[in-house]
Amino acid sequence: RALVVLYVAGILSANAMAAKLTVVAGVSLTCGALAIPLVYLTTDLLNELYGARAARQVVWMGLGANLVLVGMALLCGALPASPLGAGQQAFDQVFSVTPRIVLASTLAYLSSSMLDVWVFDRLRRVTGSGHFWLRKNSSTAVSQLVDTALFVAVAFAWSLPVAALVGMALSQYLVKIAAAPLGTPLSILVLKLARK
Repeated sequence: RALVVLYVAGILSANAMAAKLTVVAGVSLTCGALAIPLVYLTTDLLNELYGARAARQVVWMGLGANLVLVGMALLCGALPASPLGAGQQAFDQVFSVTPRIVLASTLAYLSSSMLDVWVFDRLRRVTGSGHFWLRKNSSTAVSQLVDTALFVAVAFAWSLPVAALVGMALSQYLVKIAAAPLGTPLSILVLKLARK
């Protein structure tokens, strides 16, 4: 249950924090991208402990949670702002969603998450019970390539030059996969504790 909560919290954080841009190692990316390693770490742990079917079920739960978040953002954005709280402009700056960004996010999330589960499961069939680190990092590298390419292409195509799109996708991909090996010792520790 804790892994499911962590997964859903990670995916909601990724979407809720996407409005703010930051710079990590000289690369501009959304703050939401910082939560993505947590999402894929928990997917891999769920896959390792409970199998691909359980991991896919959690991906669908994450999609449902995202749809609720988008629905609530649209509903709350349509309601008039009270003079006592944050103004409409402040709310819209953080939570306004555009159909194109929602489409890009949903396509990238669902495709890459299901691919992550599939690659991890296939590698487990080849490697057996050992080499968790290889399955975790390889499935993340493949799925993040799809996630980043799909999101950048759908969200920003025709609004930025191709060279800028490629540069943005490449730099975000490198930042995302650089975090995967850093989380490996923690994930191995969690696995050991969960198996006890």
